[in-house]
Amino acid sequence: THTHTDTHTPSSICRVKFVGSLTHMHYYLSFYKNYCFFTYFIYSD
Repeated sequence: THTHTDTHTPSSICRVKFVGSLTHMHYYLSFYKNYCFFTYFIYSD
């Protein structure tokens, strides 16, 4: 099963860009134009 969720936040609010993983969840913040995108993927067997 694969789950993908995007949350769009103004980049002025989003101050930290990071890449991380926790168990089967992988998440990252990326910037595009004036918005910060918080995206996480959940993988399960």
